This record gives sequence, C-alpha cells and structure tokens, in this order.
Amino acid sequence: RRKLEFKDANPILTLTRLGAFPALTPLLIGLMITATAQRGLESIWVLYTDFRFGWGIREAAWSLAFVGVAYFVVQGFLVGPVVKALGEWRTVISGFMVGGVAFFATALAEQGWMVYPLVALYALGNGLAVPALTAICSKAVETDRQGQLQGALQSINAIAVIAGPFCASLLLAQVSSANPSIDLPGAWFMLGAVASTVATLLAMGAYKRLRTNT
Repeated sequence: RRKLEFKDANPILTLTRLGAFPALTPLLIGLMITATAQRGLESIWVLYTDFRFGWGIREAAWSLAFVGVAYFVVQGFLVGPVVKALGEWRTVISGFMVGGVAFFATALAEQGWMVYPLVALYALGNGLAVPALTAICSKAVETDRQGQLQGALQSINAIAVIAGPFCASLLLAQVSSANPSIDLPGAWFMLGAVASTVATLLAMGAYKRLRTNT
C-alpha cells in the first residue's frame, strides 16, 4: 500500500495530481463536462418537459423509467460486445459523439414523443462511454494509486452534481420565463451537445497521442 497523506483527500488536489498521467487529463476533463451536462439534464427534466411539452408528473415518471430501462439494456448487454468489437478508446469516442447528437436533437424536439428515441440514443452513447473510459483510466494508473483514481472519479461526479443542477436551473429560468432573455427552450441541451463535442475531440486527441507514442 502507498502511504496516504491527508492532502490526498482533497478532491481538487487529487484531480490536479492526476494530470501527471498524460492520457488521463483530457479524458477526465471530458468526463467532467459531460457528467455536468447530464446531472443538469436530470435536475431540470420534470420542469423542462412540463414547460416544453406540457407533461405532468405521470408522463415525466414514465420517461424516467424508460431511461432506467435503456441504461439497463446498454450497460447490462451491450458494453461488453461493443468494447470487444471497437476497443475501449473507440467506444469512448463513439459514445461521446452519439451523446452529443442526442443532446442536439433533444434541444430541437418539439413534441414529447420525440424524446423517447433520443433518450435511448443518449443512454446508448453515455452508457457505453463511461464504463470504457473508467477502464482506460484504471489501466493507466499504478496499482497503488487505484484508490486515488477512484476518489478522483468520485470527485468529478461530486462537482458535476453541484455544478450541473445549479447552472441548468439558472438557464431554464432564463428560457422559460414570460419574457425569456434567451429565446432557445433547449439551451441546456445545446450546451450538452457542445460539451459532448469537446469531450469527443479531447478523447480523439488523447487516442492519437497514445498511438503516436506506442
């Protein structure tokens, strides 16, 4: 076991120290911004679908149940075969790309039924990308730093849980008011598409550097 120092428990410091692993830095940044987009989506979903499609609690609940089923199918049955066919890096890149397309299309959806196939598409992309990314990170870190890595990944999630709902709620308030300052109802989803695009480019760059160095 590696000696644990108190400063290693600092989540922000943990993230900066992982920058010593060149392959991890862009992946962790991509994970952070896409996780923030997802947590924001989750926090405003009920309010957004009410504002955008006139949904009540029942319709929103059914859509969230569908999300759960979609993730169950993707992570329970598809991750292994897809990673085996594409490899972990290509799975991450493809997953981020698919998630971005789903975000962008959801921003443009004008009827409630449209979100169901788009939710399934997003679950496919994100459900494939995150496990593959975690596997890549785990293989890149020494055995005695696996705990530190897991702590960093949890720190990323904690930051996303705080930042995502806060930013998404503020933005939804701007687009859904009687006199919206931003005439773009799906603004948060557009930002999610941008975040996914950035994450895709970061992962592609990291993959190219890895191939160049090997």
